[in-house]
Amino acid sequence: MILQCAYHETRIFRTFAGKVEDIQTKLNQSRQQTMAMLSETDKTVLEMRYEEALASSNEVDASLQSALTDPSLQAQRAPLEEFKQVWDVFKTTREQEIVPLLITGKQDQASALAQKVQSGRFKRLNNLLDVARPK
Repeated sequence: MILQCAYHETRIFRTFAGKVEDIQTKLNQSRQQTMAMLSETDKTVLEMRYEEALASSNEVDASLQSALTDPSLQAQRAPLEEFKQVWDVFKTTREQEIVPLLITGKQDQASALAQKVQSGRFKRLNNLLDVARPK
């Protein structure tokens, strides 16, 4: 019985750790793609990078939803719910402010927003994942 409990706890730990790692990997990919957009002047390449960032964002959303609805991960729910709130603001800023600035050729303004406002949010997102990660 003790071995069975230890196995179950280890399996839950690995499951959740894997889900947090998935979210973090996709979050980093999305951020890298957005940052690459900041120096891009070719609209075709800009659109391609934006599509890549959106794809990574959709993967973050799917992984996050999976983690939030997994009954075995309820102990980690609070930091993940806060992550979702910050993540939604992060995406909205990118989609409604940064990308339109880039499309209109205002790279300096987009870069300032991405590096000042969004970098703080990005750091907060990573910190929340660290809190959610099983110890």
